[in-house]
Amino acid sequence: MTFTPRPTQAEILNYSGGTMGISAVPGSGKTHTLSALAARLVEKNVLQLHQQMDLEKFEKEILIVTFSNSAVANFSARIAGFLSEEGMVPGIGYRVRTLHGMAVDIIRGRAESFGIDPDFVILDEIASDALLIRAVDLWLEKDSRAIYEAFAESTISQNQKDKFYTEKWRSDVISISRNVISQAKDYMMLPETIRQAIAADNAAGSFRILAAICDIYETYQSLLKIYPALDYADLMFHAYHILQNDPAYLDFLQDRWPIILEDEAQDSSLIQEKILRLLTQKHGNWVRVGDPNQAINETFTTADPKYLKSFLKEAQKTVDLFNSGRSSVSVLRQANRLVKWTSHEHPSSPCRTALVEPYIKTTPKDDPQHNPPDDPRRIIYDPRNYEPAEEVEKISRLAYEHIQKHPEETLAILTPSNDFGTQFIAELEKYPVDVIEILKSNRKTRNTADYLAKILTWLSRPLNQKIWLDLFEMLFHHHAENDFYLSPEHCKIARDRLLSIQNVEDFLFPLSEETFRSELSGWDDPEIVMQTFFSFRFLLKRWLDARFLKIDQLILLIAQDLFTSSEDLSISNQFGRILAQMVRTDPSLRLNALAEKLREAAANASVYPGLQSTDSQFDPELYRGKIVVITYHRAKGLEWDQVFLTSCNNYDFPSGTLDLLKNSANQRKKIARPFYIRNNLDLQAEALQQLETISFPEQGLVYVEGEGSQKAYNNAASERLRLLFVGITRAKKGLYVSWNTGRFGKQSEAIACTMLRKKQNEAHS
Repeated sequence: MTFTPRPTQAEILNYSGGTMGISAVPGSGKTHTLSALAARLVEKNVLQLHQQMDLEKFEKEILIVTFSNSAVANFSARIAGFLSEEGMVPGIGYRVRTLHGMAVDIIRGRAESFGIDPDFVILDEIASDALLIRAVDLWLEKDSRAIYEAFAESTISQNQKDKFYTEKWRSDVISISRNVISQAKDYMMLPETIRQAIAADNAAGSFRILAAICDIYETYQSLLKIYPALDYADLMFHAYHILQNDPAYLDFLQDRWPIILEDEAQDSSLIQEKILRLLTQKHGNWVRVGDPNQAINETFTTADPKYLKSFLKEAQKTVDLFNSGRSSVSVLRQANRLVKWTSHEHPSSPCRTALVEPYIKTTPKDDPQHNPPDDPRRIIYDPRNYEPAEEVEKISRLAYEHIQKHPEETLAILTPSNDFGTQFIAELEKYPVDVIEILKSNRKTRNTADYLAKILTWLSRPLNQKIWLDLFEMLFHHHAENDFYLSPEHCKIARDRLLSIQNVEDFLFPLSEETFRSELSGWDDPEIVMQTFFSFRFLLKRWLDARFLKIDQLILLIAQDLFTSSEDLSISNQFGRILAQMVRTDPSLRLNALAEKLREAAANASVYPGLQSTDSQFDPELYRGKIVVITYHRAKGLEWDQVFLTSCNNYDFPSGTLDLLKNSANQRKKIARPFYIRNNLDLQAEALQQLETISFPEQGLVYVEGEGSQKAYNNAASERLRLLFVGITRAKKGLYVSWNTGRFGKQSEAIACTMLRKKQNEAHS
């Protein structure tokens, strides 16, 4: 693992103490550099302690914190490699943790002293969501629909209003509550604190949505306490509370971790920064590395790049890692054009701070990582206004043709959503090429879940003829993989025959087996159809007999009847575990509800360990000559020779305030969240704005309805500019950018892409 640092990297490796902020462009080698720094600091620390023979201080550790578990594994492996080269034993003198892992370490050291069960359970998203849903349902029973009526759009018909309340309101309240509660914990605001702050505000009547969520928050916390468990936001909350209120313990940890290195600092939240400030205030040794231009998690988490930006201004030393050997000159030019245009020319002034310098520079001539050969012809902005299906068809064909021509290269299609990604997966089935699916879930997981969910649905209503017929077609149609499967012609014969049975129970539970066989013998159907009926009936009766088993046991039994591959059985086993945890959290769940939970889990499989077969430390180099389909967000940190950026329209990459200046009511309406809410309000944004107003009274904030929605829209537009930057910088040699007119045919090309296309055309005209 010989490392020859560039001048800016060498500057970082010479760090000896104090605060240092590092702004690292994509492909600059920040992970490798930070790992090398950690190894040097460990080596220096251990050698000093050996020389001083101070055995008590061997408890000291260099603490490295990062954002994800895969990054922890990456850092641990690299640091171990550097230390091994120096003849040192890996694993001694340092600790690598996610921020939440660090919080767990802090809490476990003082749990009992602060009334926390030392054997506390950390709830994953499944279990915490189950508790939140119970809290919301209890609130809905109490509130009926008063809050809904207060915010619903007055211009919609009563029938529509009733429909949206029945079909949308509950799920929207769950989503809004989840994010507002998480932000409240980041602000260290408990339900009673929020309630007191609302009561003290002169405009307390304006805080109706926050007051409602506060009720849900209080119930949710009570359910957590009964469990007893902590969710992920609780980990940071309690860690900070303990450090604030136990000076001796804080002093102990400050000495134990005298130097802290933080990676992906652009994704830090307020409470995470506060914890790290407490831990570093005694010795003052804090290195923060990140790229504000790659802060793309703000919409989904409490992260905010402003904390890193502020640190870069206040740090005793700052270093810009601006050299990148990842991409060709032409690709880097696109990224730099986007930064420059955004900073100086973006038509929406709130978005002009979305991207900041430094610009990306190529590596020096003598650098071991040379930039790829430059070919400007490989930068293409497709001006055509495709319909979504046309874009999927065109890009799939181009990707296949590229792989045929360049089988030695890596290639990825980036999509803004998992749903759009699945359309590419379906289209690419037409081509004889391996497709790697890196979405929230893959087809294998979704198909397995669909089989199991349909069976659970039938078990909840076994005499429903439509569900019964749908289940038969799923199990025995001509694409099925069971012992008996039917051609389309035989499937129609079988379906018609089953339709002739008026009562499902006559098929399942005849007066006697002899009666059933006698009746079947009178049917003049092909032998394979008859065999299929017997097989179908056997499975149904077996599953009915087993329906009172525990849900994980029932799932495993069904899976063993349906599947033979180890992957399907493994996925089914994980689904059984997930559903069992849900039932423990909410014993009232019945089979039909569990079927829906199963589909939800499959759609968000990346949240649950074991459901995705793809390694979290994905290496594109292992998939040369194959097509990777991945979302923009999941592509961060990865790179491919050829990249296709799709759906670059003004819906997926909005312009901010500029969109609102258009006179079309439909253009203004599109930022309402949920869409049926009055006055173009984003209810989550309004609740968050109310929360911020009461959480920081010293700032003199005044809540004005609508300002939170506008602010959130501009923040989302800024984050999407950074997402486009991330997409561009995934490409090493070739970049193809396309867009579509959206679901209703009304979207236009994203203005950032229009600018880049025109600049590219001007440069080569």
